[in-house]
Amino acid sequence: MSECKRSTTQEVILPFYQPIVSLQTRLIYGYESLGRRITANGIESLGPLFHSTIVKEQEKLELDRQLRTLALQHRAQSGGSEKLFINLKPSWIYRYHSKLSELPTLKLLNDSGIDPHLVVIEITEEQFTGDLAILREIMHVYRSLGCMIAIDDLGSGFSNFERIAQIEPDILKVDLNIIRKSQVSKRHSQLLKSFSSVAEHIGASLLLEGIESEQDIYLALQAGARYLQGFYFSQAIPDFLAESAFTMQLATLTKRYFEQSYIARHDLYRIESELAACVNTSLRDWQGSWEEVNRFLLYLSSQIHPICFRMYVCKENGDQVSANCTRQIDHTWLLEFDHVGQNWMWRSHFISNIVTMKKYQIGILSAEYGDLHSNRRIRTYSCPLNQHQYLFLDLDIEMI
Repeated sequence: MSECKRSTTQEVILPFYQPIVSLQTRLIYGYESLGRRITANGIESLGPLFHSTIVKEQEKLELDRQLRTLALQHRAQSGGSEKLFINLKPSWIYRYHSKLSELPTLKLLNDSGIDPHLVVIEITEEQFTGDLAILREIMHVYRSLGCMIAIDDLGSGFSNFERIAQIEPDILKVDLNIIRKSQVSKRHSQLLKSFSSVAEHIGASLLLEGIESEQDIYLALQAGARYLQGFYFSQAIPDFLAESAFTMQLATLTKRYFEQSYIARHDLYRIESELAACVNTSLRDWQGSWEEVNRFLLYLSSQIHPICFRMYVCKENGDQVSANCTRQIDHTWLLEFDHVGQNWMWRSHFISNIVTMKKYQIGILSAEYGDLHSNRRIRTYSCPLNQHQYLFLDLDIEMI
């Protein structure tokens, strides 16, 4: 393998490669090129050097170009279809905004002979103050050649949502370690789902790095990640692996996840059926007027499934026409009138759910979400009461 040496210390600087695996194919999708220093004392990451405030920016840039050159040459010579992820700081790229044809990486791509379709330009996290529209033009140059664009460390530093919208990346990269350290770590699975939703809506794929355990892989599957990277599979290594190096391992884990998820989904269907049966029985036996909807809720409360902690009724336009009927600590039910007249149409799936319930006369169990009032994770079961009113049952998922 080619290498670059620094004669003053006789150290060797090399690109190492950390595998990125695909949950879709269970094959290695690509490798991120990461700089390493090899000395008599062992192998060291160059990450601290690139993040150092003491080392001059020009020295970092020159060293990075050497590493990019070696990585592109190595990848061009190795064959195969795996992608090569190379990191570029937006401030480095931006220097060439007035002379796009002179972008150094374009020359490196051409000199190495690599197919640009095998290259992913990974925009790294930093505070960037340049013109985003110009940065977008630069990204278009790379994309026009066939390169893909990834944004690193989604949710921190450079990678805010305005810039994501401007650059239109093919891959959004989230570091699990950053989320674990954040104040919302207890809800990081929900945060990951929101990133997955962003990726889906802009036509990008979600890549999770920092995968260190089987639990992280299950979390990734739950969140909708397509690609995974981390020490669970491999540290950065000096050469490329067989494309199927982790296929059997992933097949075993995904099979286990499917079996667990299948059982959990059946439990949800069972609860949904029990709720539907309970509501249908109450509707059949209810002798009161629908003008007395609060009385119906109290009537239903004596029969409803114990996972339900709150009930209310809305019209199809979203207006709440009942009080909140809420289970108390002593298991009695209390009518709370604070939300009468408020409108819930703003919830993302409200209208589509109303249309489905009205058309098919069925109940719907929502996805898990965060409750605004109790600050806990819940699901909501909703169903038609009559032609114009709909019942909503909030459920404590910890009891499911």
